[in-house]
Amino acid sequence: HIAFACSSLHYCDGDILDAIAATVPSKAAACRTKDIAKLLWSFGTLNYQPPNGEEFYASLLEQLESRLFEYNKFPEHLITSLIGLAFVERFPYDLLDYTLSPEFIELSSGCKHDLWKDFFTLDGTVGIECPGYTGSRLSGQSKQEMAEKMRNYFLKQEFNAAWSLLEDVLGGPQFVKLHAVLPHIRSVDLEIRLDANRKPLPFNPEGAAGGRLELKKNGTLLTDNMIQRLLKGKPLSPPGQSEKDQCIQ
Repeated sequence: HIAFACSSLHYCDGDILDAIAATVPSKAAACRTKDIAKLLWSFGTLNYQPPNGEEFYASLLEQLESRLFEYNKFPEHLITSLIGLAFVERFPYDLLDYTLSPEFIELSSGCKHDLWKDFFTLDGTVGIECPGYTGSRLSGQSKQEMAEKMRNYFLKQEFNAAWSLLEDVLGGPQFVKLHAVLPHIRSVDLEIRLDANRKPLPFNPEGAAGGRLELKKNGTLLTDNMIQRLLKGKPLSPPGQSEKDQCIQ
């Protein structure tokens, strides 16, 4: 609980974490699956390597491997543990193969916690960091569905307004793309590409229309109210309320 508190507060204190890590190897067998998950997640998110790092991780990995039957009941503890390990660049292939298998994913669908973001993050991390891995992976259809869910999950109202505004200013949807830049990132970004002259490049095929793509110099009408929404997240004014219009080129 102390390690998890440090992680939640983003408080990395070497003395505290070293003391926790020193006690873990001798007590790992008595840890519950959720204790193991909290320890691995905490040290991983803080990106802290204790002096006895190899012994610390080896003792917890041994418990992970010997308790697979328990994760049939608590699948969220296993995937949290593996993401915590991924933060410190540790990838136990056998456990990854088991966790990303269709059987385990199906089993986890009955969990009270929605784990789709965790599976998506773990699979994307493995795809980038483990080129030699040949075990189970999410199907292409599953990854596409999860990517869409991820985008919708993190898309805030003001983000949507900024996205639409950039399309108008730059000349169309082919100049802007809303997506997770890396597949295992739990956030989305608006990507714009510029050429050597700092002019926007049309790079988004999903938004490109037929014919020649040109940058349109459109006059874009902004209101004070919309600017407030973009900068402060304030709601739109009620219908019929007068607004002072400003026009930018």
